[in-house]
Amino acid sequence: MFYDFNHESEATKVYVRKVLKHWLNDFHVDGFRFDLSKGLTQNTNGPYDAGAYDAARIATLKNYADAIWAESPDAYVILEHFTANTEEKELSDYGCMLWGGAGTSNQFLESSLGSASSFSGASYKSKGWDDPHLIAYMESHDEERMMYKNITFGNQSNPNYNIRSLPVALDRAELTSVFYLAIPGPKMLWQFGEMGYDYSINRCTNGTVNNNCRLDPKPVRWDYMANPDRVDLWNVVRQMNLLRTNYETFQTTDFQMVTSGFQKSIRLNHTTMNAVVLGNFAVQTSNVSPNFQHTGWWYDYFTGDSLNVADVATPLSFNAGEYRLYTDLKVSPPSFYTDAEEAIGQSFDWLISPNPTSGEVTIDLLLDKNAAVRLTVFDAQGRQVLSLDEERLAEGQQQLALSLDLGGGFILFA
Repeated sequence: MFYDFNHESEATKVYVRKVLKHWLNDFHVDGFRFDLSKGLTQNTNGPYDAGAYDAARIATLKNYADAIWAESPDAYVILEHFTANTEEKELSDYGCMLWGGAGTSNQFLESSLGSASSFSGASYKSKGWDDPHLIAYMESHDEERMMYKNITFGNQSNPNYNIRSLPVALDRAELTSVFYLAIPGPKMLWQFGEMGYDYSINRCTNGTVNNNCRLDPKPVRWDYMANPDRVDLWNVVRQMNLLRTNYETFQTTDFQMVTSGFQKSIRLNHTTMNAVVLGNFAVQTSNVSPNFQHTGWWYDYFTGDSLNVADVATPLSFNAGEYRLYTDLKVSPPSFYTDAEEAIGQSFDWLISPNPTSGEVTIDLLLDKNAAVRLTVFDAQGRQVLSLDEERLAEGQQQLALSLDLGGGFILFA
């Protein structure tokens, strides 16, 4: 077919290398994800033969990777490959990153909705790779949404902990996200997943769900951030990414995972700090075996609580869906609230003037208790025009003066 390039042709390779160079030099992209990279072959068995090692395909992909790194040594080369592991490992050893696979994605989703599913395949070590080049994901353009599955198919056997209820469903997304982001290696977050996007991938524009509507446009829900439970999820994802960015422990190559069954754990070992992630994926209270690396003091990152461990194997009682992340070095908690220290929710009154505004605006707040206030302003097109970090304010009358860069437009606060 006309669009099926012959990637063993030197003319094709010259053309592709020129295109890659153009995007790197003229648009300064960070890298490339090659969709269906296993299709870059002329093998007579066909590009979809995932069971065969294809030396010509590997040579073509290495050629393109070399062209990318010659222009930008730090550029990402990501492959949606899904071939024999021997082929994927060779490409990983060469420096490419590879898509994790829908099977692992589904295991995260099944764990979230209350099934005893293992997501050990999200670790590059499960494939015998030497480098952390496996890109795991929980959701993507090809997979169903976690929150949609939670509220549609979630375990509801415990009436006091019904996963199909929105607050519990969002808590389950928190639990699963903590484990997902604690696994060393690159991760992909699909759009609005950190806010608990609960529209099916197959949602039609008329609101029904049908497999033929997979490519239908889906609603954009910036208003999710007005829901404290969704903000909790967003903050937990934010906290985990802060840990991944700032602490070598979360990039370690020395780690162990126990993810089968309902009681799961991840042990991260590093000379600078050790960490243990524990979670109860069951829908009732259960004991979780921590297997701490040593006795002594451990600190829960999310709550700031401390635990003096005398026996590393003594089980700890966890509520349904509870998670904890212990470190043996006290890490300062983030400057924003999670459900361990709830934000003020609706316990306030506010007055905005002038409204609408073309730039300058004053917000008068009447708080019924000490609170942390975070403000994000979007224009009518959903573009963020202002973001203020959370600020701790005292009970009573408070005032915020803002200056918005609206480019000649205006905003109506509602």
